[in-house]
Amino acid sequence: MASSPSSKDKPINVIGVKIKDINSTLAIPACKQAVAEYPNTARYQYQLARAYDKAKQYDKAVEWYKKSANQGYAPAQNNIGNMYEMGDGVTKDYNTALYWYQKSANQGNDDAQVNLGNMYDEGNGVAQDYNTALYWYKKSAQQGNAMAENNLGVMYRDGQGVTQDYNTAVYWFKRSAKQGNDNAQVSLGWMYHEGDGVTQDYDTALYWFKKSAQQGDAMAQNNLGWMYHQGNGVTQDYNTAIYWYKKSAKQGNQKAKENLANLEKKGIF
Repeated sequence: MASSPSSKDKPINVIGVKIKDINSTLAIPACKQAVAEYPNTARYQYQLARAYDKAKQYDKAVEWYKKSANQGYAPAQNNIGNMYEMGDGVTKDYNTALYWYQKSANQGNDDAQVNLGNMYDEGNGVAQDYNTALYWYKKSAQQGNAMAENNLGVMYRDGQGVTQDYNTAVYWFKRSAKQGNDNAQVSLGWMYHEGDGVTQDYDTALYWFKKSAQQGDAMAQNNLGWMYHQGNGVTQDYNTAIYWYKKSAKQGNQKAKENLANLEKKGIF
């Protein structure tokens, strides 16, 4: 009920669930029973922590993540690092987050590797270092981590720690987008929209913007609105443009708000 899809040691017949999909009402008692029967099993401690995490009982989540992490369980080390990075159940502490991410990443945990890369990318708890960020993103991406693949795409697109290379950016965005990463989908859509690293193709741009927008990505929703607004790859349709601009604007996207305002000035909205 609370096994992570990325846990390498889960039973072969268990698919696992993402933390957002955990039914904590059912998972907490089931995991507590498992821990009671096997009190020293780090995987069960980790699963109980995830159930508490989903229930936003962060103090208990931290307690059980730490018990598991202190036994050297890499997924728990990553998650306790995330608790310290976000300040959930503990005082926000980038140095402690970095400590746990490093321990987990050194064991090959791809989630920790991308999180560690992000710490170096953003300069949280360490001096900003794009080269080290790139190193950890690559480690994670080589294991198929969609977030790391997207982040590599960003680094190659923007020339951070590497020579700007749109072709390589597109390569990594595609790998991530095909796994369903909404950030990669909107970025890939934009590459096709602008013709960066690929032949300009509004139809393909539209395809990826839709994929991302349907997952709730505000930037993609705005971009999709723009496609309908301008008639790029589709028949111009102000009603559909307004629909997507509104969805984006409700999430606070400033560009979508400006686009709505411009349509209003023209008497279209």
